[in-house]
Amino acid sequence: MDLDFVRQCQRGDPAALAKLVDQVQGPLMGYLCRMMGDRVRAEDALQETMLRALRALPDWKPSGSFQGWLFTIARNCAMDVLRERPMASLDGEEGPGASVAGNEEPAEDRVDRGIMTAKLQEALAGLPKDQREVVSLRMYGGLSFKEIAKVTGCPLNTALGRMRYALLNLKKVLEGEVLEERP
Repeated sequence: MDLDFVRQCQRGDPAALAKLVDQVQGPLMGYLCRMMGDRVRAEDALQETMLRALRALPDWKPSGSFQGWLFTIARNCAMDVLRERPMASLDGEEGPGASVAGNEEPAEDRVDRGIMTAKLQEALAGLPKDQREVVSLRMYGGLSFKEIAKVTGCPLNTALGRMRYALLNLKKVLEGEVLEERP
């Protein structure tokens, strides 16, 4: 995120603040949904994240990435919400981030995409919390591994290792799904 843009937000420019919310809301929501496994609680955490970030924005100093700072706030909000109520199962809930199909896409492609999305979400939900968090920050937050290490409070090599093990675990689960479906 551009430092000049952040400075405009710090000065209280309403157009810049609206643009900031538009830019960060999607990636933060994707991360929170995957971390929390519950869209309603993720929305609560997103709202709290935005409130905390906007309150703290005037004091933000460019000592790290702005996006990393936002994801740190989101992670803390998610942990607060999860402490209040343990994470629920994803069974039977429509997964966050499911793509909305356009009119031009054939119905069978939408069904196939829905099945694969559900399988991926189920596989992600089955990962250990630390691995799921690194995958979510990387894939849905777009953070670098250095930023992920800072947000999660672990060494860089630990963040890289968690991602490696997460990908290996996802591969095992998803290959098992494919193998079960073949005749």
